[in-house]
Amino acid sequence: FRTDPNCSEYWSLIKDNDTRSFRYDRPIAMEESCLSCHSIFPTAESSPGNIVGVLSITYPAPQESQLLLTHISLDIAHFLIMMTAVMVVLLLAVHFIVIRPLKRLDRATGEVAGGNLDVRIDPAGSLGEMTTLMKRFQLMVTNLKHAYDDVEEKVRTRTRELNQANEQLRDHQARLEDMNRELKRNDQFKSDFLAMMSHELKTPLTSLMVSVGYIETDEKPGTDRWEAIQNIKRSEQALHSTIENILD
Repeated sequence: FRTDPNCSEYWSLIKDNDTRSFRYDRPIAMEESCLSCHSIFPTAESSPGNIVGVLSITYPAPQESQLLLTHISLDIAHFLIMMTAVMVVLLLAVHFIVIRPLKRLDRATGEVAGGNLDVRIDPAGSLGEMTTLMKRFQLMVTNLKHAYDDVEEKVRTRTRELNQANEQLRDHQARLEDMNRELKRNDQFKSDFLAMMSHELKTPLTSLMVSVGYIETDEKPGTDRWEAIQNIKRSEQALHSTIENILD
């Protein structure tokens, strides 16, 4: 200890009569309180701070080994208890901070997949990135709901416009059918009218032509009556041509 002033204690295993023992040494330094007694026989070491003796404790090594083994066992037990407590705390933290929020997210995504866009997810109990993830998921669902509502409104608007267009088309079609029926009635009326006029005009004219031809056979050419008959024939032919043009 005097050789190395920084050494404050020393221990070692020693062998005495085939018996192994553990020896522990600690230096005893002179202090001011010791001078009242030791100053009667002053020596060179009788000054404060000098080493005046050594406290030595020796006991059998097997007892020390057993004590050391006991301490090691206690340290291992304490370590295992601490590790178990840490693992329990970590598992609880993972369960409440990660697993539970993930289960809420899983249920929410299932409802969204099933068509429920009114789902709400509460980020309470989650921390850090998990809270951010849940808030972004909620924002995504909200935006999706708005987009879905906009699409539904557009579909309803387009459906109303299409129904109105179909209604107008049906009205136009009905008016066209009415006009077509009216045209058919007019065409039939025209055909009936022309047939009637043809009969009413041509029949007397034909009778007149036959009568004039019959009278012409009894007259001699050059006479006044014969000339009159010729005028009647020409007028009758002109009238016949006019009637044909009108009826055609």
